[in-house]
Amino acid sequence: MSTSTVEAPTADDVPRIVGDLSRTSADVRGVVVFGRDGVLRVFAPPLSLQEAERWSALLNQIASLARGAGRLLARGGLDSTLLRVSARQAALLQPVNDAFDIGVVVEVEGGAHLAQIAHSTATAAARLSSVLPGRVSRSIGAPVQAAA
Repeated sequence: MSTSTVEAPTADDVPRIVGDLSRTSADVRGVVVFGRDGVLRVFAPPLSLQEAERWSALLNQIASLARGAGRLLARGGLDSTLLRVSARQAALLQPVNDAFDIGVVVEVEGGAHLAQIAHSTATAAARLSSVLPGRVSRSIGAPVQAAA
């Protein structure tokens, strides 16, 4: 009898997991993984580095506001959040663990498959939670770009 086992992801798998998420749908315009300090750690095309840094800063502020409101109102923490940025763009925000969040930039004009993208984002966040540290390191390297 043959048993197949799925190996747990390692830190080396992070760029691949993020790259896979960026290819979930043609509507995905990029993925960012950032620390609770707002610093971009991993991003996936077609976002440029500058765009990825802007998205991680914006989404970090939204996540911080949502967490603070949850604590203030005793309503709990941050769960999946959909931010409609314009008539054409939205971003899905998903916590990974106590130190990291993931954001997916989506083109919504053509009727994006948001439920599918949200499910894929939650799945990626669950996989990343086991390999990203539970706290943000003080030593910061350059952001890693996932393969397109």
